[in-house]
Amino acid sequence: MRSKETPRLHLDSALNDLLMLQQRYPFLDKTYDIAIDAVLKQIKKFPDKVGNEYFCHRCGNKVGKYEHHCECGQGIDWRDE
Repeated sequence: MRSKETPRLHLDSALNDLLMLQQRYPFLDKTYDIAIDAVLKQIKKFPDKVGNEYFCHRCGNKVGKYEHHCECGQGIDWRDE
C-alpha cells in the first residue's frame, strides 16, 4: 500500500527543483512562475471557513463540502474536518 504522504514528498521535491532552476535561469522567470503555481495548487490545503461555508484560500471561491478541487485548480484537503 502506498503512503498518502508519498505524493506530497514528490511535489515538495519538484517545487525545490523548480525554485533552484528559477535562480539559475532568471531569464525564464515567468515560465518558472507558472510551473511553480501549478505545483503549489496540487498541494492540498484546508479551505477557509466563514460561518457554515468554506472558501478556497487561493482564489476565495466557495467550495462545496468534500470537493476535491476548487474551480481554480487548488487541491482541497478535508482531513482536519
